[in-house]
Amino acid sequence: MSDTLIRPEYQKTSAGHTPTDGVKFFSYRTGIGRYARISEDGQIKVQRGYNRSTYCAEVIGHGDICTKSGMPKRFHSQESAAMAAIKIWRELHK
Repeated sequence: MSDTLIRPEYQKTSAGHTPTDGVKFFSYRTGIGRYARISEDGQIKVQRGYNRSTYCAEVIGHGDICTKSGMPKRFHSQESAAMAAIKIWRELHK
């Protein structure tokens, strides 16, 4: 398992960082027409869902944030996805 969600093929964009709950997120181009916000330390990733109207999040050591049924949880904003991921990350690192 990698210790970062930032892959070598990702390209950092010129978009400024977005702080959420004290964590800095930077924008990366992750594929053709695909972008993600990844935390400064590479532990949390938030990206647009496949239907383009929702967002999903992933945390190292946890994986995708899922519903109780095991399906990936979809969020209506980047910020709400980031907040949920930060909460899980902090629980994992107590």
